[in-house]
Amino acid sequence: RIAASMEEALVFDSGSSATLIYDGETLVWKGIQDNALPSTPSEDGWIHISSVNEFAALLSGGGQKGAKYHICNDMDMSLLPLSITKDFRSDAMFEDICIDGGVYAGESVPNDYKVNPQGTVRIFNLELPSASGIFANVRNFEATNLVIEDVIVGKESENQEGTGVLIGKSYGKVTLKNVKVKDSEAIAPRRIGGAIGAVYGGEVMLNDCDLTSVKVSTSYKK
Repeated sequence: RIAASMEEALVFDSGSSATLIYDGETLVWKGIQDNALPSTPSEDGWIHISSVNEFAALLSGGGQKGAKYHICNDMDMSLLPLSITKDFRSDAMFEDICIDGGVYAGESVPNDYKVNPQGTVRIFNLELPSASGIFANVRNFEATNLVIEDVIVGKESENQEGTGVLIGKSYGKVTLKNVKVKDSEAIAPRRIGGAIGAVYGGEVMLNDCDLTSVKVSTSYKK
C-alpha cells in the first residue's frame, strides 16, 4: 500500500513472520526477534521450529533457558534477507537448551506428540561475517541430528575469542550427536575451530560426528 503521509511507513507483507518496512530512507526487516519464535511447548515438551524466520529468531537470542527446540524442516538460510545476515552477531548465551533436528515420519508437524525423527535436517546456505558461530556461546547445550552445510562464519578483521562453524565458545557440558559439518568455513584471527571454536571449561562429548571439507582460515602465525 502507499503511505498516506510522509510520516507513515510503507509496509510490505512478506507472507511470513518477517515484514519489510520502508521508512522513507531505508528498507528494514522486522519480526525476526519480535514474536517470531514459538514460546509454548507442545504436549511432547518440545517447541517446534518449522520456518527459517523462527530459526533465525532462536539464533538472535529469542530462546528460553531450559527449553527444547525441535527443528522440523530443512533450513535454507538464503531465504533470509541479506540485510539480516550480514550484521547478524548471535551473541546470545544458549544455556540448558536442547536442539533436536529430524524429519517427521508424517507430512505435517504434530501438535500433541513427537514422532521419532528419521534421518537429519540440514541448515545450509548461510554466511555470518559478524558472528562467531551459528550458536555463538553455549552452556549445557545439546544438538542432535543436524547437517550443517555451506556455512561461512566470521572474518579475520573481527577480534573473536573463539569462532567455529556450529559453536563459537562453549562453557559447560556440550553434547553433539550425529552432527555433520560439510563444505563450510570458519574465519577468525585466533582461537578457531571447525565445529567448535574454543572450549572454556566444562566438557564436550561427541557421538557420531564428522567434518567434511571444512576449512579454518586465520592470520594468526603462532
